[in-house]
Amino acid sequence: MRFLSWTVILATNMKLAASLGTQSTLVSSCTNKCDDTGLCGDTCANLVNEYGCNTTYCDTCPYAGWCDEECSVGACSGPQPTPTPAPTSGPTCPYLLTKNAYSYVCSVDAVVAASNDTDKYSFGCSQQFYFGAARILDARASIDAGLTCPLGQTIQCFIYASYGNVAGSCSECETNQKCGSCQDCTAKEKCGYSDYGCFGNCVDCFGATCDPPGSGDVGCAAYFPEEMGAACIGQQSCYVQLSGTGQSAKWMSADGKTVVPVSDQAGVALCHGVDDNAKLKVLSICG
Repeated sequence: MRFLSWTVILATNMKLAASLGTQSTLVSSCTNKCDDTGLCGDTCANLVNEYGCNTTYCDTCPYAGWCDEECSVGACSGPQPTPTPAPTSGPTCPYLLTKNAYSYVCSVDAVVAASNDTDKYSFGCSQQFYFGAARILDARASIDAGLTCPLGQTIQCFIYASYGNVAGSCSECETNQKCGSCQDCTAKEKCGYSDYGCFGNCVDCFGATCDPPGSGDVGCAAYFPEEMGAACIGQQSCYVQLSGTGQSAKWMSADGKTVVPVSDQAGVALCHGVDDNAKLKVLSICG
């Protein structure tokens, strides 16, 4: 009885829609006309459950075209294009993808200056990550673990010194990669910013990925402790080492006397990027 009653309602509404010119304005696109117009007395999700796609809304059925999207028929029968999300406006170049506010962090102006004067400055890089249970150290020109500047240069500041869901690879600096050639142009691929590629070098390949990706909100991370990082400024080499993984990881000094659990750092306990898949990425300006 309900089907008969609903049929009368729909037929009446369709006649009314026709008399008002409503049907002529319904475009032939992948949609649910019942939902769009409100003429069917219920939503397609409920109507289809009650009356079925194959008997009521198929291409040759009495009410073809009214629940196309719900039934994947008509204009919705083929693969539907995935809408391209609008780019997040984000900050205007230049900027860095980090929430690290420690004193040793490079200013944006310093990174621009180093990028524009490669005779005077270079980039020092170190990284550490885990592959299964095996620790992989990639500490360029360094002793044990950490970062070393070329002979005659010292660490001026740290662009990134983060442990978490951090993008970038030291090899991208070694091969002079930039947005368009590195694995991720992080601001574009991981944050969706409309203004990106700020420095024209490997710095654009690094940064904390936005959380969630494409949201425009730079993700959190555990940062190289203030005291340890500040002590490296003006030195040719800096020992940067983590023991353990994820929330149980600890920053270690070279002599082993200073231990800073990442979980003791502000906000890290709630930072889900600091897990067993977290990576340590360190990028500095040498000059």
